[in-house]
Amino acid sequence: MPRHQQDARHDHKTRLRSAQMLASSGRITARFLAETDFDMDYLAALFMHEVDQYRILSFENFGLSINIVPAAEAAPRFNLCGTFIGYEKYRIATYRESDSPKPMRIRFSATSAGNDEVQLHFLCNWHPVPEFLRHIKLIPDDSEPSTSSGRLNRQWNWWMKNGKRFRLLDLPVEMREIIYGFVFGPRIEPFPNSRARRRGKTNAPFAALQPAAALLSLSQQVRAEASNICFSHTTFYVEHLGILKRLTNHFKPCNSIRRLHLSLSHYGYLKLFNHIPSEDNNYGVGSCASDMRMMTLNVLEMQIAAPSPITESDALDGACQKIVVDWILKAALPYIGTHPVKLTGFVKSKQKAAFEAACRAARKQFDDWNQMRLAAGLELGTECEYGEWLEEYLADEDGGVSLVEREAVEHPLTNSSCRQSAGASSSARRTRGQRRTEC
Repeated sequence: MPRHQQDARHDHKTRLRSAQMLASSGRITARFLAETDFDMDYLAALFMHEVDQYRILSFENFGLSINIVPAAEAAPRFNLCGTFIGYEKYRIATYRESDSPKPMRIRFSATSAGNDEVQLHFLCNWHPVPEFLRHIKLIPDDSEPSTSSGRLNRQWNWWMKNGKRFRLLDLPVEMREIIYGFVFGPRIEPFPNSRARRRGKTNAPFAALQPAAALLSLSQQVRAEASNICFSHTTFYVEHLGILKRLTNHFKPCNSIRRLHLSLSHYGYLKLFNHIPSEDNNYGVGSCASDMRMMTLNVLEMQIAAPSPITESDALDGACQKIVVDWILKAALPYIGTHPVKLTGFVKSKQKAAFEAACRAARKQFDDWNQMRLAAGLELGTECEYGEWLEEYLADEDGGVSLVEREAVEHPLTNSSCRQSAGASSSARRTRGQRRTEC
């Protein structure tokens, strides 16, 4: 490109940037529009500047979102020098507006007070932009609170411009807990920047960052209150085995989480419980699955993935969806059976009903075990202690059967010798639990 064309192109970009800065800052006057020789839609830029000012200074709706486009039948407007400065009519669309946008005329003129402002023609007269914005009818937004960075920035600008101060700790505890619930929302994806989200999927996006996490850094009091609400009412959504391992390795979240949603692949579930089927069907026990016994969950949702022609392991080649789901449920029952489990996804109704019935039976056995401990003068035990005790009992029992097959077998606690073993092993269980707590 010749040198003079490069200079002309650079000069055009410079002038365009200057004009855009003038329009966004609202420093354009009627005299400037009449004498400018640079083509640009100044009227639309000035209108958006007025909207931004109203959005910042108005308490009514700092999140107001408006889009302005030229009307299809609008003719361009030129100043005395023949420079394009805008259009005669525009369509102004408002987010969640009750009425469809209609073409409106816009002008930029001097007021009686000597100031230059943008005016719109509606209700048979010319009115300033703030007057028009106050007449907008919006449908109440019943959706969940937005956490987009743009809305958060607009809210921050509103607070800064108005000089407001919000003393969170001056509110009652009940109101602060309600605020924490809205801040964290119904679901959270832990470790959003984990490398496990991209492993095996080069184009897989990271999870959305959690701006609410900054709330935990305000003070020790706010951290204690907010973390209690987060762990108690927010569902932790996990779709990668590596993230679940990190979550269970942290002792505080592992003991505090009450709602967990697992959405692993078929191979992910089998690897979680270390139950990859082989030729001789020898199974092992995974440490992550054992850590899940320590969790005290109110809701545990297991979402079964859809069948896929591509498998992550040779052991899954040729296995239909029903067989793979049977493997997963058989492997999972000994470790999550005492939790309130809910099956979702691609699972047959008969499999779901049988597994949830087995979980209820396992939960009843766990409750009976605790009743026996109380009758023996011991404290209530955890799911982890119960699982270790049951494994030891089944290992010592001649001709023992798996937990899946124990529905028709006499419960161990009905045996008098088993009651003594429950009391004898309680001290060892408490010692291991205390050691884990100190770690």
